[in-house]
Amino acid sequence: MNEPRWEHAQGRDGISMNGAQTTRYAIPNVRAEHVMVDRCTRLAPWRGVATSYTRFANESFIDELAHLRGADPLAFRIDLARDNEAGRTVLEEVGRMADWSRPREGRSLGVALSDYGGASVSAGIAEISIDVDTGVIRVHRFWMAIDAGFILAPGNTEAQMEGTIIYGLSNALKERISINGGTVDQSNFHDYPVMRMNEVPEIEVRALSNERPPSGIGELGLATTGAAVANAVFAATGVRIRELPMTPDRVLAALRA
Repeated sequence: MNEPRWEHAQGRDGISMNGAQTTRYAIPNVRAEHVMVDRCTRLAPWRGVATSYTRFANESFIDELAHLRGADPLAFRIDLARDNEAGRTVLEEVGRMADWSRPREGRSLGVALSDYGGASVSAGIAEISIDVDTGVIRVHRFWMAIDAGFILAPGNTEAQMEGTIIYGLSNALKERISINGGTVDQSNFHDYPVMRMNEVPEIEVRALSNERPPSGIGELGLATTGAAVANAVFAATGVRIRELPMTPDRVLAALRA
């Protein structure tokens, strides 16, 4: 954050903290903090702004709470969202879409809930398998239910959500920037890999149109994707991934810790 913006924001970095709030759950006491560190590197938002990592942290923590209570992760969230109709509805719908309770041999499911801009809300479920010898995560299917008010263009909405899911999977599993000696290490797609067509899972999106005024969808899916995958990894291995992206080396390190 540059100095004029910092002064204007009165010491609060709203962009970096975007998504840290938990508005859909009946949790009476929530506190989110950030610490400003001078890294001598200019940063800027990307798609989803900060929600790709703030929602990853939030929903990973909610998942931990569910498992600590011995509760089903989806049912736990539905109960927490009991006072929020939109949040509860998309969770229930995505559970039906994925047939959440059905066992899957060699595969595991993870769920996450997010909103964006205070109006739109999404729930996503990832079906994954993981190679514990290589650390490679394969996402086979991804389901998402959204409430973005009245859906004006269903086909465009579905395409937009598919794009945000793919984008979210790519940055959750692959995309990483590192800086050494003041220089970015990555220079092109050979050392900054993105998700390729043959890695894209089967995707199903359902927009729950209603009489509420239309709200945004451009960032919505990305906020849910990474956490759903990470929670599926925990379901498969009992190991919690706490860093993004979930590259094979990081996954192996977590599995062997």
